[in-house]
Amino acid sequence: MMNKKNAKKGNFHKYSSSLHGGLKMDFNGKKISSKHLMKLWKEHFKDKPMPKIKAINFSEEEFLKVFHYANNPEKTQKHMIDEYGKPTPVFSMMACTTKVTRKSGEQFYLIIRRIDSKDSEDSDLLHELKHIYDGDCE
Repeated sequence: MMNKKNAKKGNFHKYSSSLHGGLKMDFNGKKISSKHLMKLWKEHFKDKPMPKIKAINFSEEEFLKVFHYANNPEKTQKHMIDEYGKPTPVFSMMACTTKVTRKSGEQFYLIIRRIDSKDSEDSDLLHELKHIYDGDCE
């Protein structure tokens, strides 16, 4: 989904995405290392192999932009009602996971997280990894 370009903005990198048809958008985010994701997966979900997962931290503004670009609002709202028992405004979300399928057929999970989350990065990642582990992102 997201291809890193050489442009940098502070600690953030520019990513280009072409999820929907040929539409391309740029996002500024900071990639979370796949080694770190693997470490968390092996510590907490070792009975299943880890699928392909990408995770990126975003500012609040970029998070909302990426969220709306990558998610179906109606489907996402249903998942949020199932999880929290009531509709949850998108602006109050700190992280979410989306299953991405590229035109080539390649599939992976994309975790997007707000850098200003009140919870630690590991806490947010574990929550999202649990959704993947439980099959909640299909």
